[in-house]
Amino acid sequence: MHKIYKYDLESFVLIDNDVISDDSPLPSDGWTDVSVEKGLYIPKFNPDLNKWTESATQDYIDSLKNNTDSSSIDTLIKQNAILSYHFAKLQSEFISFKKGIAE
Repeated sequence: MHKIYKYDLESFVLIDNDVISDDSPLPSDGWTDVSVEKGLYIPKFNPDLNKWTESATQDYIDSLKNNTDSSSIDTLIKQNAILSYHFAKLQSEFISFKKGIAE
């Protein structure tokens, strides 16, 4: 089994992927078994080079990277800490409860 990738025949941008058996031929036009490199935001296949390239503009990539709201992340970190504390407390109470039943 190996992964294959479908690209648009006009723009050459990645639109789908699938898995086929090793002895199966590639489907018709618009499919390749060349792996998409990690880190590409909008992969575009170049059939002449048999390679995936980046088609996203630097402005687009920068907008995605700068879209992280640090206050939201801080809130999630605090919520995670609170939930972890409550889970540990409940777990401890459950163990104590089980010991009480066993006695």
